[in-house]
Amino acid sequence: EVLRDSGQTPIAVRDGVGLLKASLTDIFLLIGIILPTVGALHYGYQWALIALGLCFLALGLIALLRERRS
Repeated sequence: EVLRDSGQTPIAVRDGVGLLKASLTDIFLLIGIILPTVGALHYGYQWALIALGLCFLALGLIALLRERRS
């Protein structure tokens, strides 16, 4: 029983750290989407295309992170 408990605790800690990293990554990706979008509103269509590209990049990174988790 002691071995099982010591084996389960690191797994729980790992899951918690993984969730924390994922949420921080999502926040950074959202900021990375919002800032270019604001820039697009101020500077015109060229920046809008860049912002759209960054959105797809961010979605790709999120999907990649979810695949690594599972």
